[in-house]
Amino acid sequence: MKRISVPVPESMYQQLHELASQHQMPMSLYARMLMVQAWKIGPEIDEVKRRVDELQSCMHGFLDAIQDEEPEELTETGSRQPTKTKQYL
Repeated sequence: MKRISVPVPESMYQQLHELASQHQMPMSLYARMLMVQAWKIGPEIDEVKRRVDELQSCMHGFLDAIQDEEPEELTETGSRQPTKTKQYL
């Protein structure tokens, strides 16, 4: 395994050290575990973002279709006066 060194702010280094201590792990092992998890999660996050974008575009399409249609006049039969419709978004 190849070792690399990356400059890290002191506060981040301290947080990493505290988290590793809480899990009773050496900091190098804990950091490696976090990096492996990040490599596995990265593509999944991209897929989730892509699906959310698709859902949003679909919802915007529905909203545009709803706004483009003319609301029908809703009236009640009987002795009551016809009621006007309200447009809700």
